[in-house]
Amino acid sequence: RTLTQHNRTHISFSILVLCSTINLVNNNSNNVNNRISTMFLLRLFFLVSTVAAFTLNPTAISSSSRPTILRMSDEGEGDDIKTGTVKWFDSEKGFGFIVPDDDSADVFVHQSAIKARGFRSLAEGESVEYTEMTDDRTGKMKAGYVTGPDGTDVQGAPYQPRDEYD
Repeated sequence: RTLTQHNRTHISFSILVLCSTINLVNNNSNNVNNRISTMFLLRLFFLVSTVAAFTLNPTAISSSSRPTILRMSDEGEGDDIKTGTVKWFDSEKGFGFIVPDDDSADVFVHQSAIKARGFRSLAEGESVEYTEMTDDRTGKMKAGYVTGPDGTDVQGAPYQPRDEYD
C-alpha cells in the first residue's frame, strides 16, 4: 500500500506538532511558574492532528447532500436505495408493506427499520425510500432502512388516540 500525498502531509504535520510539543515540555519543565503539563500538550497534539486529518483531506468531508447510511452488516445486501409507496401499515402491530416503484413484489416493513424521531409509523400512500435485505427467518425480502424522500424522516401515520373505555 503506498502513501498518498495527503497521508505523507498528515504524517509530516503530526511529527512537527509532536516535536514542538516535546520541545515545549522540555523548555518549560525547569520553570515551575511556566510549566505546561505534559497531558495538556499531548491532548493538544491529538486535537491538532485530528483537525489536520480533516482539514488536509478534502475527501474527509462528503460533498453529497444525501445522508450516509451506516450498517453493522458486511453482507453487502441493501446497498441500493429503492423507492416505493406504503400500501398499508398497522401502527399498533408495528408492521406493514411497501409497494416498490419498480413493480416488483411487495416488501415487508417492520417499525424497527423506520427512520423517525419518537414513535415510528408509516402513512398509507406515503412515498418512501428504503433498502432491501433478506429476512433470515422467512427468506423473503424486507425493508432494512426506511426514510422519506431524499433521506428525510418519514411522515408517519396520523395520531389516532384510542378510546379505552369502549
